[in-house]
Amino acid sequence: YKVAGEPCIRFFVLIFIYNKNHNTISFLFILLYRITNDDGRVKDLLLDSFVLEEGVTYEMHFQTSDYFKTIGVKSFFPYVKIVFTIEDPSSHYHIPLLLSPYGYTTYRGS
Repeated sequence: YKVAGEPCIRFFVLIFIYNKNHNTISFLFILLYRITNDDGRVKDLLLDSFVLEEGVTYEMHFQTSDYFKTIGVKSFFPYVKIVFTIEDPSSHYHIPLLLSPYGYTTYRGS
């Protein structure tokens, strides 16, 4: 295995929204799904009509095993979940996933 340092192209991403009461994980709804472009990004992630809500928790679910299978690489994590709560709906949220077959990291970018 060699680290490529390249974008993950055609990477499947699900976005979930938690119930506003935050009382149980069973109240999780699929909001949308997208596939990354040739730059490894999802342009226009949300529809123009959709507004992020303050205090609401969202989850980005990345299908990592599917991606690694398509490029012929074994991996440890079948998927990666990034769970976050919106503090200011008017702010820009950039949440990159840095990924290798046996590890990952993320952060809130600008």
